[in-house]
Amino acid sequence: ILVMDEPTTPLSSRETEHLFGLIRQLREEGLAIIYISHRMAEIYELSDRVSVLRDGSYVGTLERESLSAERLVAMMVGRDISGFYKKEHAPYDPGHLLLSVRDIADGERVRGCSLDLHAGEVLGIAGLVGAGRTELARLIFGAEARTRG
Repeated sequence: ILVMDEPTTPLSSRETEHLFGLIRQLREEGLAIIYISHRMAEIYELSDRVSVLRDGSYVGTLERESLSAERLVAMMVGRDISGFYKKEHAPYDPGHLLLSVRDIADGERVRGCSLDLHAGEVLGIAGLVGAGRTELARLIFGAEARTRG
């Protein structure tokens, strides 16, 4: 049995991807793993079952097939929070263009991403662990060399 408590906290996305590969390999070899994380994407990606604790007490266990963000969060906080936040949004009226990225790539993880960012806009970039989110951000602000774009 291997217990891992927040193992990706100090890791880069590449290191995390490597760790996940090792975890999958160990699972295939029959090793049992307890994986502790507050990062929901990691829980969804790796777990066959998820046990939830709240205030130090066991709340329940969900099988992968019945795992959903809504159900997991409800178990974690002790109530359904779907009605907690209004789903109303102000009409979208983009301001002037501040940033335009076209076909940016790093030759590895990011392969041709384009986006525009306007004044007063919040642009979310989503993806599972290892999908290239951090690498894209580093390319955009110049911390990594780009191969195109």
